[in-house]
Amino acid sequence: MIIATYRRLYAAFFEQVSRIPPGRYHELKYEDLVASPLSELESIYRALDLGEFETRRAALETYAAAKTTYRRNQFPEFSTKMRARLADEWRQSFDAWDYPR
Repeated sequence: MIIATYRRLYAAFFEQVSRIPPGRYHELKYEDLVASPLSELESIYRALDLGEFETRRAALETYAAAKTTYRRNQFPEFSTKMRARLADEWRQSFDAWDYPR
């Protein structure tokens, strides 16, 4: 059920995303955010016109420094069969966001 719901949800999203006015939506890869949080936050501020990033940089640097020991949740790998199913069912998302299959 979750797999089909995701597929329908994102099919509708991809169909309608072009209706979102410029400056109201911004995409980034999670991996990029993890690798370079301040640079990615700066790009979000710029893309969404959230104001001057430099006035917030020090507070965000302090916050990011406090999170350096955070450990992400770890989950078991999906089976090869499940990975193939997800790649097929969620093909549109995989293609749009260049996810590995």
